Amino acid sequence: MRKYIVFLLAVITLAACGKADNKGETEKPKESAKPIKTMQLETQSIKKTVVTNAEIQPIDEVTEISESKNCVVSKINFKNGDRVKVGDIVLVLDNEEIRAAYISSEANYIALKANYERVKKFSESESKNNLESARAALVSARESLEANKNSYEEAKLNYEKYKKLFEQELISETDYLSYETKYKSAKAVYETSAKGSLVQAEKNYNLYKSYVDGKTWEYEIENAKASYLQAKSQYLTAKDDYDKLFVKAKIDGVVTDLELNLYEKVGEDQELFTVLSQDRMKIEVGISGKDINGLEKGSKAKIYVEDLGKEYVGTVYEINPVADKDTKKFGTKIYLENGNGEIKKGMYAKAVVETGVKSGYLVPKDAIVVRDLFTYVALNEDGRARLLKVELGVENGSNQEIISNELKEGDRVVIEGQYLLSNDDLVEEVN
Repeated sequence: MRKYIVFLLAVITLAACGKADNKGETEKPKESAKPIKTMQLETQSIKKTVVTNAEIQPIDEVTEISESKNCVVSKINFKNGDRVKVGDIVLVLDNEEIRAAYISSEANYIALKANYERVKKFSESESKNNLESARAALVSARESLEANKNSYEEAKLNYEKYKKLFEQELISETDYLSYETKYKSAKAVYETSAKGSLVQAEKNYNLYKSYVDGKTWEYEIENAKASYLQAKSQYLTAKDDYDKLFVKAKIDGVVTDLELNLYEKVGEDQELFTVLSQDRMKIEVGISGKDINGLEKGSKAKIYVEDLGKEYVGTVYEINPVADKDTKKFGTKIYLENGNGEIKKGMYAKAVVETGVKSGYLVPKDAIVVRDLFTYVALNEDGRARLLKVELGVENGSNQEIISNELKEGDRVVIEGQYLLSNDDLVEEVN
């Protein structure tokens, strides 16, 4: 039996030796090709995008702040969540000093305005009327002086005549004293007319004449106007302070952050409430210098709101041309319509912002292989696989831009079967 086994081993060994070639080498096992599918690279126009995260805020939002001291809440017309329109009175505050100052300044303003209107309308005619009255008074004073002079001279003659008669004892002392009294009286009247009435009448006439000649009514009008304007300024200031007690909505929107109670005291610079518009919301993002030149107003952005699980289309409406001194990024504002009000202030969003167009190569994202933290694509080069390390560029839906100096148009990139390939594997295209 042992001899038989030895014989078999010898036969097997001879058989094996007989398969060797003339040079003494053994045959290699036949290599099988791995099935793959490929696509041909073509240069494409690719929309550049920037992905960033931001908190959603309303575009229009106004917080009302108290501008007066020592006020009290006297009325609350709306509550949080109520919709208001521009001009709606949300709160009414009360301050006695402000109210009293407003009433007093209004009365003074009305009085001085009326005086200004009167002076403007009548001061010229009053000045001219005064001159005519003074002229008439002067004429009357001169006539009175002439009459008084005649009476005086007549009384003087009678006095002197009857004085001689009295000295000759031809008339009684009573008659003489009567003429003396008339004389003295006429003299006093005449002198008073000459030194008093006429002088005063001349002064008045000259004064009113100078008023008319100098058009002094123009100064009176300017004086009255200045007083009126000063009163108006004080009134408008007081009115502004008073109007601020009626706190109005400055925009259409929804009331928020109203936490006041009736008769609660309110101090200066205290926040009262906020009105925000929910029709259009915004996000503010920073765009790097390498992307900002391709960005322009009207560029689109995809906005994914995590809290709602929805995607919206936003539009760039403002770009700061100067970079932030800390982040070195350019502030960019994007708005999105919110007609149904489902997007709320403070919700978190992911934004994919279009920043222009570039040329490059796009492949399906599944074509990319990740090994040892590096990204590769597999190429079919004359039936052999080649793993090429690439950089990732812009995402474009289900496609991904790949970047490498070794890529060229016409290369065939493996899009199925790539995960099982190693460098130099034999590959075969299948349908």
